[in-house]
Amino acid sequence: MIVTENQQTTYEEKDRFSEEIDIPHVPAEQKSASHKSLIQITQEKEINQLEEEIKSLEKLLKQRKELLNKHFEKKHNVDKSPKTVEDYKEECEDIQRKIELTTKLAGISIQELTHNPLKSGDIVQYNLKGQCMDISFKVEFECLETNEDDNSLKITKLDIYVPENIQDELQKCLISMSEDRSIWSFFQLIVPYSRWHRQRIKTFQHFVEKYPDSVKVEEESFIPYLIIKNNTLTQGPVFCISWKFEVDQVYRAKSRLALSMKIPDYIQQQDKDQTLQRSTERFEDTVEELGIEHAIETIIKLASLCKNTGISTL
Repeated sequence: MIVTENQQTTYEEKDRFSEEIDIPHVPAEQKSASHKSLIQITQEKEINQLEEEIKSLEKLLKQRKELLNKHFEKKHNVDKSPKTVEDYKEECEDIQRKIELTTKLAGISIQELTHNPLKSGDIVQYNLKGQCMDISFKVEFECLETNEDDNSLKITKLDIYVPENIQDELQKCLISMSEDRSIWSFFQLIVPYSRWHRQRIKTFQHFVEKYPDSVKVEEESFIPYLIIKNNTLTQGPVFCISWKFEVDQVYRAKSRLALSMKIPDYIQQQDKDQTLQRSTERFEDTVEELGIEHAIETIIKLASLCKNTGISTL
């Protein structure tokens, strides 16, 4: 290879520069170790910062809890001192007031509850007595304790006892509840039924007292019926209003009023406009439109319009 004069001069200058400045040689392994050390230091700093932030948050959380506890104690007058007999007496009276309020709102009061373990060990028999408005009841059921942790119970047998007049009216659904072992369905049914039962008694009694000469109550299989007739007639129409209860498949009670009548032949012949016939068909609609009391008043007025010669002009 031919080296020119200029190139030779350049090589000589490089050699002289290298001799004047001694550049140390750093091995590759040492460079890698230094890089790792720098990364480790950076990570340690970040970890320390995070630990400090966590400690700061824990301290703040503790302060917030203490503040909330003080606020709660101040608001609810929490007293950490030992309770006295008077304190317990006041608590019992407060619980009693709450029970009375619940009874007033829901209509159910539990009068007695006992339980006895049976010979089988896991099965417990409960006896519950109570009152729902005017209706007393007794519920006996056996439970299998399936889980001690969550106190879950499985009802294996259910018997429901109500007064005889209620038994006849609700016999089918009570039998169905016992077969389904559905104790909650009984309480779901007994509350609205008790309200309707009380209203039926009061409503019928109201009209008996208001119209003693033309209205009376008769019973058939313990179920009351309102009988309306014009006693001034030797042979007049007799109106009968029944107030029964229908229970659907999910044990919801619904009241239903219906009108039936016995009409002598001579009045049927005089009733050319079929006023009486239409009254039976329209009675349930009248109940929906005017209400129970107004609908019954309409039938009483209709009975008073009947004469020995037929029906007077309405």
